[in-house]
Amino acid sequence: MIDGYILCSSPRSGATLLTNMLRDSGVAGWPGAYVRGAGMRARLHSMEAEVPGDVTAAELAREGYRLARAKGTRDGIFALRLQPSSLATFRLALKALHPDQPNDAARIAADMGRHRIIYLRRADLLGRAVSMLRTLQTGYWYEDAEGNETDGTAPDSIPVYDRTAIAGKMEQFAEMDATWESWFASEGIEPILLEYDDLAADPEGVLARLLTELGLDPAAAEGAAPAPEQVPDAGDDESRDWIRRFQEDTMA
Repeated sequence: MIDGYILCSSPRSGATLLTNMLRDSGVAGWPGAYVRGAGMRARLHSMEAEVPGDVTAAELAREGYRLARAKGTRDGIFALRLQPSSLATFRLALKALHPDQPNDAARIAADMGRHRIIYLRRADLLGRAVSMLRTLQTGYWYEDAEGNETDGTAPDSIPVYDRTAIAGKMEQFAEMDATWESWFASEGIEPILLEYDDLAADPEGVLARLLTELGLDPAAAEGAAPAPEQVPDAGDDESRDWIRRFQEDTMA
């Protein structure tokens, strides 16, 4: 059994789905996004932590990580969810806590003990970009299997196709993915690689395999994952129309 794990992902890659599945398994903790980048001070305030106004960036990162350890430990496991925007803060906290260690990989091992790094990847940059742009335009982030909206509000706003904005988001997502790949390579990290398409097609099977990799009971996946037809579908008719239009515009 492991002592902890880190779930690495980029936006619109299925991390919310996987996080909820891990939580509902009852054996794998709950990987929360407790460590933030520019919003670390606000995040600490939201967790009712007292933060002096004159703290250094390293002190702020260290305090944020300390609270992340307290908030993110369940089922005897410390679970943490990171996105590229929070990686620098995470690394700063580790360096402040374990200055005697030579690199990030050694600091994670010193801090977490037996651990694994999980990388959830979605190769479809265009689909992700369309999903993100529509989300930003409407404020609608996520709908669960019962149709309940979470992580945002859905104002009465009609999304508008914007080729330039979609291309910009694709470039941004490619840079985010490259951030993870570069960090893994520089630290000699071999993550457990999960593909979004596999997760969407077989949530329970992917969760069972992941639990096995983590040294946990794969039977806990039963009932913790939605059926494939219940996975929120980002590819509705309007999204598919935007994808088609973008492809036609690019070929023109």
